[in-house]
Amino acid sequence: MKRTRFYLMILSFLLLNVISLYGLNVSILIFQKDGIDKVSESSRVFENQIMNTLFDYGHIVTNETISLYENYDMASVNGFNAAVDGFMDYFVEIKLEYDISQSKNPEAVSLENLKSVDYVIKKVSTGEVFYKSEVISPNKATVSNQYVGFNRFACEIADNINLKISGRM
Repeated sequence: MKRTRFYLMILSFLLLNVISLYGLNVSILIFQKDGIDKVSESSRVFENQIMNTLFDYGHIVTNETISLYENYDMASVNGFNAAVDGFMDYFVEIKLEYDISQSKNPEAVSLENLKSVDYVIKKVSTGEVFYKSEVISPNKATVSNQYVGFNRFACEIADNINLKISGRM
């Protein structure tokens, strides 16, 4: 009898905690603003880091093709429509603005080349803007390795997005 009661307590504990285990469906779209007519490796690395971090938090993450900022309107509409068709919960537009005019290596994945990031989270079910970030500039002074600093900054952005869509902030 004690053994049965013990197993029932464990089973009820597990069932009550299953409620907190869920993943949201998130679609992301990266916009690159730098005046160059091709998508940079930095934008690809940033997108990959965002997707991996959100996936590690338990969300189902999809992406749209990285777009140049000149194509913002069309890419935004197409990306949102794809999110609707894919039954996503949230659609996140992330704008990466680079300043490579003073860069020694403009092709490098470097925090030094990134000027700012801002993002918009839209709730797909209603189409309304759920959250709009301020312009976030990376802290370049405390970074010794530019590539690692770039990845850490992308993780910070993904952490902020996760906090917003999870309702913890």
